[in-house]
Amino acid sequence: MSTKELVLSCFLSVFRPKSDLPLGEWMAENIRISDKENPGKTGSYDPGYNPLIAKLVGDFMQSPEWNELIVQKSGQCGMSMHALGAITRKVDEDPGNVIYVIDSDKEVKKISSRLNYFLTHSPATSQLMEEAGDDVTTLTYSLPGMDIWLTGAGAAGSLANKTATLGIADEVDKHKEHRGETATLDLPRGRGKEQPGFTFIAFPTPTLTSGQNQ
Repeated sequence: MSTKELVLSCFLSVFRPKSDLPLGEWMAENIRISDKENPGKTGSYDPGYNPLIAKLVGDFMQSPEWNELIVQKSGQCGMSMHALGAITRKVDEDPGNVIYVIDSDKEVKKISSRLNYFLTHSPATSQLMEEAGDDVTTLTYSLPGMDIWLTGAGAAGSLANKTATLGIADEVDKHKEHRGETATLDLPRGRGKEQPGFTFIAFPTPTLTSGQNQ
C-alpha cells in the first residue's frame, strides 16, 4: 500500500460519508433483533415491522430544521427499539455524546442490555465495541468521539455536568419528580442547549391527562 493509499484509508476510517438510507433500511442492514427484544422477529431487523415509527425517528434525526420530537406512544409500538437503532447509527456515522433517561434503575439496565446487543451485533459498530473493552459499562459507553450515558430518572441529577448532542427521555410519565429539582424531562433537554445540532426525543406512554410532557 502506498503512502497516499494509507493516508486515504486512515482518513476514510474516521471521516466516512453518512449513508443516505432511511433509518428502517439502514437498520435492516445493520441491526439484529434478539429473542429478548422480540421473540417473533429474531434475526435481521424487518423494515416492515413498524415503518411509520422508523420513518418518524429517521426523518427527525436527519432533519436540519427540527431539534425536538415528543411522541405520545402506545405500549410496544417500537419507539425505544428505533431510538436505540438511531443511537447505533449515530455511533457509526455521527459520533457525539448521548444521554438516555428512563423511569427506573431496573429499566435502564434493560435498555443498556438492548443497546449493547445492537452495538455488538451490528457490522457497523461491532469492532468499536470490541476495541472499547472495559470502557463500556452498564451505565456508560465510552466510544470513539463520544460517550453514552444511561440513567434512571431517580439518578438523573448526575447528568448535571454532562453535555450531549442527543438527549432521549423514555417513559416520561413514569418518571418520579423530585421536589426542588428540575423535571426529569428537562434534564437531558438542558444538557444540549449549548451544543450545535442538539436533538431531543421524548416518548411518554400517557396514563393521565397531565404529565411532564404537557
